[in-house]
Amino acid sequence: MSDTQIPSVDVNSSSECKHDGCTRKAIDNTDGYCRPHFIEYKESIYLNNCDIDNLGIIQWARDLLPHYVPQKTPKFHLLILMLLLRSMHPYLKNKMERLLNIVSFRGSGKSTLCTMILPLYLLVHNGKSFTIKHDNEIFECKINEKFICIVSETGQLAEDFAVRIRDELMTNQLLKAFYKVSIQDAVDERTGQLTRKAFKFNNCFLLGIGSGMQLRGRIKGAYRVTLLIADDIYSERKVKTEIGRGQIRKWWNATVKNTVDDLMGKIWCLGTILHEDTITVDQINNPLWKTEFIRLMPLDLFREFMDKHMDINQSTGECTLPYSNVKDEYEQIKLRREYYGTIANSRDWQLAWTERIDMYMIALFVADAVRNRELSTFYQEYFHEILPDANKRFHKEQFQSLPQFSLLYTRDTVFFHCLDLYPRPMAIKMILGIDTASGTLDGDDSVLAIGGILPDNRWIVFEVIAGKFGMRDNSYINTGTDLRYGKVMLNYSDIQKIGYIDEAFRKAQQYKVSVVKVGYAGNEKTMVDETRKIFIMNNSFAMVQGRRQLSFEGAKIERIQSTLHSHYTTYSVWHNKGLAKLEHQLEYLGSAKNDDEADALEVVFSNEMPPNDELYVEEDVIKNDPGMDEARLLAMDYFKNIKKEFARN
Repeated sequence: MSDTQIPSVDVNSSSECKHDGCTRKAIDNTDGYCRPHFIEYKESIYLNNCDIDNLGIIQWARDLLPHYVPQKTPKFHLLILMLLLRSMHPYLKNKMERLLNIVSFRGSGKSTLCTMILPLYLLVHNGKSFTIKHDNEIFECKINEKFICIVSETGQLAEDFAVRIRDELMTNQLLKAFYKVSIQDAVDERTGQLTRKAFKFNNCFLLGIGSGMQLRGRIKGAYRVTLLIADDIYSERKVKTEIGRGQIRKWWNATVKNTVDDLMGKIWCLGTILHEDTITVDQINNPLWKTEFIRLMPLDLFREFMDKHMDINQSTGECTLPYSNVKDEYEQIKLRREYYGTIANSRDWQLAWTERIDMYMIALFVADAVRNRELSTFYQEYFHEILPDANKRFHKEQFQSLPQFSLLYTRDTVFFHCLDLYPRPMAIKMILGIDTASGTLDGDDSVLAIGGILPDNRWIVFEVIAGKFGMRDNSYINTGTDLRYGKVMLNYSDIQKIGYIDEAFRKAQQYKVSVVKVGYAGNEKTMVDETRKIFIMNNSFAMVQGRRQLSFEGAKIERIQSTLHSHYTTYSVWHNKGLAKLEHQLEYLGSAKNDDEADALEVVFSNEMPPNDELYVEEDVIKNDPGMDEARLLAMDYFKNIKKEFARN
């Protein structure tokens, strides 16, 4: 059905309405119903909201408001609608039981959904009942709204919401055909004048107001608010200052919430986190509010995408996307779309709204955020990662980007050659830290971290590798008897699934590591013995040590901070590329979902002494260094190939 297909009498039809006992003539476009029974039949569909995959309100919007739902409805829109409708459950008896906080990512389309489609649905069906399902039981919910108030960041925007709903009721011919109810203008109590921002329809007032505006007693003859819909009440300007945030908090708590009817009232607050000091965050931390988070995509998948398919340097504010060297603008866009299209099809990234925000657009968003040094803001607005800057243990400006470098190996010593930091190659003690995990799908990752300490106590973090690895490699080759027991395979093509002990050996060989530390807690000390045994059997001279770790969470966070904090606050650490996930875990230490990479780095740094500053490299070795650029590029290519192997496994 569309706006041009209004049910009308078929003068040539001789068939009767198929509703039992009805003798009226059937009409066009109704599948054999007369007008009253066609409306009754459709309303039975529209008021059935038991199945989240087939909500009646969505059927209603597609039939009567097709211009507002031109695309397939994303799953999270259905979830939001179901949550809002369930807050009208008859079991809930007062407004304090109907406090709902929807925190959704920027650009999620929540405004159209919650300030247009849903209020209009409630208005036209006011006085009727709809059905919902909760815990496999079907409930009937009576729509009994007396006063709906839509609150937004400005009075003009809120007024536009009200006008848009009123215009739809006045001009939409399908709504007129289904719901023969007239609109009445509302009167401002203070001036006695008709107000553009309010009207009455089907025994319910609707009003739109901006944040900070007076709500009490605005409409003459109206009830107290029975439904308050707050949509993005913070403006970019007001959220920037403590005074502006304080004014909105006081207005919200002292004025707005108290205007809602104590028994019939419902408060639906929808927003994006623009700052940690907002009522949105207050309500997240308040157990009386039910909060639902709608994220752009799972955070762990986003970090994986960002790490593998974007070249980010937070210290310098640089973000390089593929094909940046292509000069032609349109050719560059074409190649990037193809590249990120291939990435999108390579796996299920669980994007919330693929039709609206795809992988290429996400890459552009991130690039813009990095260049504006607002990546933490991006995390906040799209993934709801909240932590006041003052409470962060590590800060992103402390993550210094490693300049162009090479590693030289001579006389059983590794030398770090970086002309931007030192005038000559410096001896570096290479250390590999292992943070083990169970390898279960829902557990932390096992992590290998490779770092080095220089004579002046500066540190370089070269690489961090994480995955749900077992203890030993699994081979494609089935020998019948384990002829390779203890032997580490060096060819990745022979490996079916990587084990962290074997990979630690390969990395120790690659970086010429002198010390390998295995973090353990409790009975996991056997992992230290097993790692030492494998290294000895494969003729490695690296010293394998155990690093005992207290297992309870508070102790782990304090241990990580105690070991690493002084190094970062004195700007004594440089990070190689590809460490975005580690940097996020450090910045949000204690609040991030995982801290396994930070934990592995703590193992590397713990109880280490720098190498002898008197060690030096012969001049001919320096001369034979193939060149900083070439060495760096070869190393980066190697690292990328290894990461591809991990991704495949």
